[in-house]
Amino acid sequence: MTNGNYAFINFQNTLQEPYGKLSDFANPSPADLPAVQSLIFLTPRQNELEAQRNKPLNDRLKALSRDLYNATYDEDSQPLDAVVVRATYDSVDFFMRLLNTSMDTDGKFTCSGRNLALKATNRTFSLRTGVSFIDENGVRQLDTAVYRFSLTTNSMQVSVRT
Repeated sequence: MTNGNYAFINFQNTLQEPYGKLSDFANPSPADLPAVQSLIFLTPRQNELEAQRNKPLNDRLKALSRDLYNATYDEDSQPLDAVVVRATYDSVDFFMRLLNTSMDTDGKFTCSGRNLALKATNRTFSLRTGVSFIDENGVRQLDTAVYRFSLTTNSMQVSVRT
């Protein structure tokens, strides 16, 4: 399989050790170059606007991770880029906003569990980490970055952001 007529597709939930980092693919040996050029690397990433807006929160999450668990993030990686961190953080915000929509003007809950479940789908939520749409099947789309190898920089570079 050295003719380049193949692709390796790698999806990772974060660009952190021990999962692997993009820099692991920089400056490949000539023998490895065809394989590295065939790599399509996908990972969830905040879009640039969200990353700027979430900088204080990311910094706080990094500090808590370091202070409480002695775990650190790489310089170019943010906690909210990881699927599990963002999903956990957003779930509290999502549930709070969902409950708030079921209250009447007196602050009383007027909604049954079934109605609350129906209110959870096919709508957009403005969460603290950004805008999030939940479709009619309960699926939430994540911002994703697609990386491809660049011969110019001899490293992985973003080719598409979704």
